[in-house]
Amino acid sequence: MMEIAGSSISGVVEEISQHGLYIATDFEALVESGVFLRFRLPEKTDNPWITAKGRIAWINRDGSLTKVHQPTGFGVNILEITGEGLAILRKNEIREFVETYRKK
Repeated sequence: MMEIAGSSISGVVEEISQHGLYIATDFEALVESGVFLRFRLPEKTDNPWITAKGRIAWINRDGSLTKVHQPTGFGVNILEITGEGLAILRKNEIREFVETYRKK
């Protein structure tokens, strides 16, 4: 779940890194827009939801594809992680998750 400029939107996290996410969505957001995210790392169903604040760093749309291998959507830089997920989301855990994801 995401909120941008007061609008609740949906999307699919296609990539995740230590610094951000790539979200596939048809929502037409603007670069530098603030975004509130709520997500859970896959394969860890007992983890609480993670709440994060971020900003849209780049957009992937027809006519202006930043990454041609990705579907329509945008990249988000995570600025702050808040909420109950904060306790379980240390950088080494993200790094471990990203490395495992890349091996698949």
